[in-house]
Amino acid sequence: MKETLLTEFLNYHHLRYFWTVAKTGSLRMASEKLKVSQPSMCTQIKLLEASLGESLFRPSGRSLELTEFGQLIYGYAEEIFALGSEILRATKQAPGTRALRLHVGIVDSFPKLMSYDILRPVLEHQPQVELTCHEGKLADLVS
Repeated sequence: MKETLLTEFLNYHHLRYFWTVAKTGSLRMASEKLKVSQPSMCTQIKLLEASLGESLFRPSGRSLELTEFGQLIYGYAEEIFALGSEILRATKQAPGTRALRLHVGIVDSFPKLMSYDILRPVLEHQPQVELTCHEGKLADLVS
């Protein structure tokens, strides 16, 4: 990777522009969607590339194609903006109605039907619970 012009913080506006261009495959469509001029969007993406030290796109006919590095950054951007949507969803819910997250570790030798029977009352009485079960060896679950 080239030497980067590291800043202390990532500019999320630049990342949003990049992410939208990557999703649409077109600078024109992305600029229309975000209501930003194409030259402005292009400049912001160039600034992001400069701060990261690598190109994110390469021309492909009339559209843009992600470079290998661009694909990596796009994956991170997808996660970042999905979490942003989750934050908005969670904050719009009334206090006390937000889903509780419950992570349960179940050793792989424990019968699955018994696990379900133990967890069923939680799901029946607390419909706002997001239950995630992790199965594995005891040493892996507690580490």
